[in-house]
Amino acid sequence: MVSDAILKVEHLSKYFTVNLAGRKMTLKAVDDVSFEVPKGATLGIVGESGSGKTTLLRTIALLYTPTSGRITFNGEVIFDSDKRIMKRQYVRGLISMVYQDPESELNPTMRIIDIVAEPLEALRVPRDEALRRAEEAIREVGLSSDILLKRPLQLSGGQKQRVAVARAIVTNPLMVLLDEPTSNLDVVVQAGILNLLLDLQKTYNLTYILVTHNLAVAQYMSDYLAVFYTGRMYEWLPATDEPKHPYAKALADAFPTPDPFNRKILNIEIKGEVPSMLSLPSGCTFHPRCPYAMDVCREKAPQLKSIGNGHLVACHLY
Repeated sequence: MVSDAILKVEHLSKYFTVNLAGRKMTLKAVDDVSFEVPKGATLGIVGESGSGKTTLLRTIALLYTPTSGRITFNGEVIFDSDKRIMKRQYVRGLISMVYQDPESELNPTMRIIDIVAEPLEALRVPRDEALRRAEEAIREVGLSSDILLKRPLQLSGGQKQRVAVARAIVTNPLMVLLDEPTSNLDVVVQAGILNLLLDLQKTYNLTYILVTHNLAVAQYMSDYLAVFYTGRMYEWLPATDEPKHPYAKALADAFPTPDPFNRKILNIEIKGEVPSMLSLPSGCTFHPRCPYAMDVCREKAPQLKSIGNGHLVACHLY
């Protein structure tokens, strides 16, 4: 799809076995996903809750063991189900993650300086050097030295998320996975965190994968967008393109854009909820909610097809 890829994901799947009323069932949280991300770029992954976005991030970072597929990162194959390759140790420090809720990431009993230094100590960086780099990272995210000896409970929500970002960049990673990093913050604080992430990306040439349910945020931050639904990728597009899949159009209508006076109203309304991942509809899994559903949508799953300009869409309308 793109050149100069630092990350290449090929036919990646992550399935979970669920025991439901004594019956074992397979939950396909990520199902046969392929894409590439160039170095220094941002991929925005959008979709409703339950679409598999966070599971995809954790699988790429090898926090979850993939069920099948292949992942190449920085020229190194870090997972290959056919060749039984698994290199968790390789990605330590090179791939880091910022979570949706910093409360769950920051140990309330630890000092801020120790929280940020902890990933370095796990990499066996000497204590003095780890503390020096942690203090530097804290300054880089716009926090003063006054917070170094404080605990997370003494900080605001925005400060906590900046600490989480400092913790993510302290190892000098090549890629940072952002799991809805601003969804729990108010609008003004959100803007500050997003602009901080953009500044850090330019300074350190970081590659980002940003998970969000807000298409406007994804478009503001990203070079490419991937639209996910029920564990599958239904659209891949440059962030400057207009979405084509009915589901992506509905997401675009659901959230305000940075420039509301230049907003295109696509008039796509979807009803109902994301279906159970244990009982997905046949064919296109979006068809029960799609205003354009045809007989073929109920019978046959659409495949990603090129519609030009690096834009791929999985929809029988195209």
